[in-house]
Amino acid sequence: MRALIKQACFLLNTIVLTVVLYACGSTPKSEEKLSSENTTSSQCYGSYTDKDSVFMKLSFTGEAVKGDLTYKLYEKDKNFGTIDGVLRGDTIIGTYKFRSEGKISEREVAFLKQGEDLVEGFAPMNDNGTRFKNEADLDFTGIVLQSDDCHE
Repeated sequence: MRALIKQACFLLNTIVLTVVLYACGSTPKSEEKLSSENTTSSQCYGSYTDKDSVFMKLSFTGEAVKGDLTYKLYEKDKNFGTIDGVLRGDTIIGTYKFRSEGKISEREVAFLKQGEDLVEGFAPMNDNGTRFKNEADLDFTGIVLQSDDCHE
């Protein structure tokens, strides 16, 4: 009888150990996809001339884009704020919420990734100047922001 109990315990331990090892070695596909979607990477971009500078630091998590953007343009008030948007293919579309002249405003912005650079896009805006009337009208001939070392 004792031998039979020993064999049953050995068999039970073997089955439990096999199940545990199998479970530890495999990750469900949904968890693999979730972990890759939650990977965050950051990148900085800048455009610097004698009189103008633009600096942007972005964090990418899946298709979500968040970051900081500062414009210092000659004979215009400095404005600085945050971007909250999405990456659609090679285009970033987002809302730029910024402070300028002591007040907070927001407007839609667009940037097209060209190699390591981002090019600012422009299109006609709605009546209150906060959103593009039609994203299909975006013209990417604006300021070119080159990949930068994350310094202002």
